[in-house]
Amino acid sequence: MIIDKEGRLFGKISIIDILTLLLFLLIGFVFFKQLGVINNKPATKLDNIELVFYQEEVNDFTANSVELGQPSKETLKNISFGEVTQIDIDESISWDKDPDGKQVPASRDGYKSIYITTSTQGKATDNGVILSGEEYYVGQTIVFKVGNAMFYGDIAGIKVK
Repeated sequence: MIIDKEGRLFGKISIIDILTLLLFLLIGFVFFKQLGVINNKPATKLDNIELVFYQEEVNDFTANSVELGQPSKETLKNISFGEVTQIDIDESISWDKDPDGKQVPASRDGYKSIYITTSTQGKATDNGVILSGEEYYVGQTIVFKVGNAMFYGDIAGIKVK
């Protein structure tokens, strides 16, 4: 017989042991699927993405520390934005009130505005771009690291190349 009088399969292992093992395998499968270790989605082709980051006002030494080819990333979620491909530094933009109470742009000594263009791979969407599972949008404010410098500004542009 396959199952003996004591409920063991082939006289060695009980049916309860087999059911327990199957339950643990099922729990393990669900756990790893939730973590993303097991992925049954087909791989999608990544697009070449160009991201432009902008900060209106940053001190001179931070702006001048950025170099072409440096790695960049969004620091909150530690997601790579690729390497720096272009740097544009200009006069800073500080907003102040004129005598009539209107907001007017002005420049501050010791500060610059900066555009940093990076190149990476991601998936373009109708609303933005997905990098490492996170979606980013034009106008989104982020903390951005380039080399050893930190910036706080906006994504000014996203372009699929």
